[in-house]
Amino acid sequence: MADVESFFSGLDDSFRFAIEFRHESWLNDRVWKLLEDYGIAHVIVDEPKLPISLRVTTDFSYIRWHGYGSRP
Repeated sequence: MADVESFFSGLDDSFRFAIEFRHESWLNDRVWKLLEDYGIAHVIVDEPKLPISLRVTTDFSYIRWHGYGSRP
């Protein structure tokens, strides 16, 4: 987790960032706290392989609709 925090701390704060996780292991309280601390939005994803996590971590939201095709 230290590598992730180091990466976040090096981001240019003149931009706003959002991050989309592709594995369920990232959807946890430790990660939410880091995103909140660095003002990074968690991308809310409607995707067949992950649970929908409606966690808001900053003052804006980013939502992606992947859809449910024949080959998820």
